[in-house]
Amino acid sequence: MDTSCLAVKYPITSKVKVFYPKDFNQTVEEGEIFATDETSNTITLKFPLPHTTLSYSVKSFNLSQIDFSPTPPTNLPNLPRITLCVSKSDADIQDLTKSLGGLTKVSLSSLKAREAHQLSLASDLITRQNSAASSAATRMYNVLLKACSQVEWCNITSTGKRQPLATNILVSRDTGGILVVEPYNSRKCVVSVNLGGAKKGEAERERKKDACERVRRIVESQQR
Repeated sequence: MDTSCLAVKYPITSKVKVFYPKDFNQTVEEGEIFATDETSNTITLKFPLPHTTLSYSVKSFNLSQIDFSPTPPTNLPNLPRITLCVSKSDADIQDLTKSLGGLTKVSLSSLKAREAHQLSLASDLITRQNSAASSAATRMYNVLLKACSQVEWCNITSTGKRQPLATNILVSRDTGGILVVEPYNSRKCVVSVNLGGAKKGEAERERKKDACERVRRIVESQQR
């Protein structure tokens, strides 16, 4: 196989389907080309993971041990080797070859925005993790997180005291706080707490009462 310019033959980010033979349980994976290397004669692919968008599964293949096919193979039961089907047409490859002299400009602002988004996702993922919380608490936390903008773990009890572990759920800290405590499945588990800094007045009390009732309905909906 001619490997003089793998980057042109198999452009990075091209979509790929990998068909595995019987020895690999005849599975099929979909991913994209991550890198190519003429020295080692390899092509590296990355595949999405079902549980996160922050990382990928990466696999490298030596070109001497795999086959390429322009279309999905039809003889899957008798597939002799791992086969890659790259969704890059010959016309697209020719266009890419012609444009190598003038690559698309990269926007620094778009890269910074993408980096900030990924950091936000990572920070949010870390914030959600709580090894001290029970499975019931984690389920309720995830439900509230989808419905409310401000949700966090806290160690404040319904009486305003602090406990050793942060296993209670605090909603809307900026308005003083609505606390969801164990057992997370009763009307009595949603209470209004005052953490300081909340505005006073009849209008604010009514707004907080409405917010508390909304959280209570969300909690009760999980009991049905």
